[in-house]
Amino acid sequence: MPVENRVWGLDRRSLPWALPVLGLIIVMAWVLPAIARAIPWDDPVEPGDVLFISQPADAFRIVFTPAVGWNIEQGVVVGEEPPTAARGIDPRVVDEGVAFSALTKPFVTAAGDKGLLVRYVSPTNDGVLAALVLDGNGVQVTVTGPAEQVDVEHAEDVAAMLVSIREEEVGS
Repeated sequence: MPVENRVWGLDRRSLPWALPVLGLIIVMAWVLPAIARAIPWDDPVEPGDVLFISQPADAFRIVFTPAVGWNIEQGVVVGEEPPTAARGIDPRVVDEGVAFSALTKPFVTAAGDKGLLVRYVSPTNDGVLAALVLDGNGVQVTVTGPAEQVDVEHAEDVAAMLVSIREEEVGS
């Protein structure tokens, strides 16, 4: 390639094709991360917040009270817009690597058991699995996180959220 076709050792004919690629790299490396940092992602639980676990059906709904200060990652607060199938209602609250999530599916145990709580330990996380039946609807709760946070730092919050799961009358 002749010297007159080069700029800084690059073929001058390839520069028009390289500039859009360079622009895309700049957008992806600096612009998009800056926008992502500027948008707040947290939705902290306020005192009195109650989250849906089930769709309001007939006269009752299943709800729980999340610990204040945890972040609502997914779910609908009672009193805000009602949950829809498109928006989803399976709540998930997180705090410092510990996640508390719940979902409900209709089932009844043959023995009439109303709840079960099981702790588990894995190489990377510890957690709690809980299941209970409220008016024929099974509620499953999963708590996962690093062992020291699940066992020590968040044990009281997790216990309080578990015991707060209840059925409420619609409209209360």
